[in-house]
Amino acid sequence: MLTLSRHPNATADLREIRLTDPISAAQILALLKQLEADAGLLDKLTWQDFENDLFEVQPFVSLRKEGYDIWRLKVFEDKDKAMPYRIIHAYQDKCGVTGNPIIHVLAIVHRKFNYDRSHPITQRVVNDYRQLVGK
Repeated sequence: MLTLSRHPNATADLREIRLTDPISAAQILALLKQLEADAGLLDKLTWQDFENDLFEVQPFVSLRKEGYDIWRLKVFEDKDKAMPYRIIHAYQDKCGVTGNPIIHVLAIVHRKFNYDRSHPITQRVVNDYRQLVGK
């Protein structure tokens, strides 16, 4: 069964957001809890171009081209307005502990994040991904 895991760096990102934007932090946390409770919804996090009233899914293009199964989630405050943050997550088909597939939340970034391969957050995401999936 597919599950959701939050990397400690993503948890730290959320804590930082909470300091300056507690409403957005609460909305992100609520969505993560909703995803944890709804396997069908969680499964959509790896469907390219999937969009509903809650979020939109796109690949992290530069990293996908390198073979990393890493995605970007745009979260909506309401039907027509996106939150100012994006959730960066990765898919792992078999977690070493359980043998089950897992979605790892790796980072929560401001929407102005440029996704550049050389950006320190991108480097952190890649390092965290490699540690988690052994690549």
